[in-house]
Amino acid sequence: MADKLKDDKSIGEKFIHNIETQASAATAQIKQVSANATMAVSGKVQELVHDFNAAIPTMKALGFSVSSFTIGVGLIPEIDATLTGSVKALDPHEIQKVIEEHSDNKSLKAVLEALQMASNFKEQLTEIGMKGVEVDIKLGLPPLVSINLLTDD
Repeated sequence: MADKLKDDKSIGEKFIHNIETQASAATAQIKQVSANATMAVSGKVQELVHDFNAAIPTMKALGFSVSSFTIGVGLIPEIDATLTGSVKALDPHEIQKVIEEHSDNKSLKAVLEALQMASNFKEQLTEIGMKGVEVDIKLGLPPLVSINLLTDD
């Protein structure tokens, strides 16, 4: 009977050891997958940052300036920037011309298309006095562009 209990204890210890080994292997695998995902995401964000940096001279030429820039570090890195400009910067013909000239820059194209949409709204909202435009750009996964039309009030 004592031998039977000893064998049962040995089986239990082996079972626990197996679980610990499998858990350790699973943890290592999760860490590797996470590291690979982080590298892939970081590469994509780096590409977006490169495009954004290349877009700045064009945005300045349209009448915008960078009013804030924030870097967020986490599992998925994120960069936020705010550009501001006069409502005069919403010239739909000029925006279309720049879109055609810079169709290879995805970040710039996304910003310009958002500005083009805002320009259409500005033309329709004639009763709201507008003095400026704020462009909030979030470079991460997914990227996001928000346009804020600033009113006279």
